[in-house]
Amino acid sequence: MIVLQAGAILEAALTQIIYRAQNYNLEGVPNIVEADRKKIEESRIDKFAIAIDVLRKYAVLDGLAGDVYGELHRLRQYRNKIHIQEDVKVAGAPRDEDAIFIADLTVWALDLIRRVLLHLSEALARPQHNYVGMMRLPA
Repeated sequence: MIVLQAGAILEAALTQIIYRAQNYNLEGVPNIVEADRKKIEESRIDKFAIAIDVLRKYAVLDGLAGDVYGELHRLRQYRNKIHIQEDVKVAGAPRDEDAIFIADLTVWALDLIRRVLLHLSEALARPQHNYVGMMRLPA
């Protein structure tokens, strides 16, 4: 369930950045060039995979180490195993939920969500006078 929740939370966080780029064009989105923001504004985003690819195209998460976009797609696949009953297309991934959702996967998913949400809260925060304060995550 943690992997499913991590996928849902990250899908919401990533699509929120796209939503802000599409709908809040007065305040802008920090660290996204206005020309890129306008292209995002014109896009229609409905799925987690598309959201990840749009953020990759505009290098929104490039400040994170490693292949964060690949990791997000991997998490999406694990999330979809439960969410829409798709098989995980990761090398060596078993089909049985009892065998696939192991403790190491949970640790990895929690670390990924921590890294991405921290990056979003630091690099793409809304202006201080708007909405919410800085996010704090446990280490």
